[in-house]
Amino acid sequence: MKTHFIRIIGVLLVSLLVSSSLATVYIYSYSTVNKEVHNAFKRDFKDAAHPRWYAMDENYLVKFISNDQKNQALYNSKGNIIYHIAYGNEQALPKFLTSQIKAKYPAADIISAVNVNQDQRNIWVVNLKEKNDLVLVRVEDERIEEVDRMHDVSS
Repeated sequence: MKTHFIRIIGVLLVSLLVSSSLATVYIYSYSTVNKEVHNAFKRDFKDAAHPRWYAMDENYLVKFISNDQKNQALYNSKGNIIYHIAYGNEQALPKFLTSQIKAKYPAADIISAVNVNQDQRNIWVVNLKEKNDLVLVRVEDERIEEVDRMHDVSS
């Protein structure tokens, strides 16, 4: 059941980032990037550790660690960031969002929190465990929306 829940999160994140056209994307390991992309990454993520670069069509994907969290960012060839995703837990959430979520779901535990930044949008996708339910919520502009709820039969 938990594996199914994780798959739903993956599908949700992909659906947030994929445009209406479904073009084929080729990803392959890439060791160097152009100067603009390298400088933009160093400017945007000063504390990034262990960056791994990949080419995605004409863009560059970097996976790295920052603040003890897994991250990934996509840049175009001019060094403009397309999106940034940070994977974390309850401690990664801003305190006011944690308070809002706990107020709406007082019996729930926060399992994980994923932050997606794209096109001036800041979206949190949060996994909750509430009694025997797994709950997926989306938070944008301080609005909490329940995306999915599944009964966890393994509990």
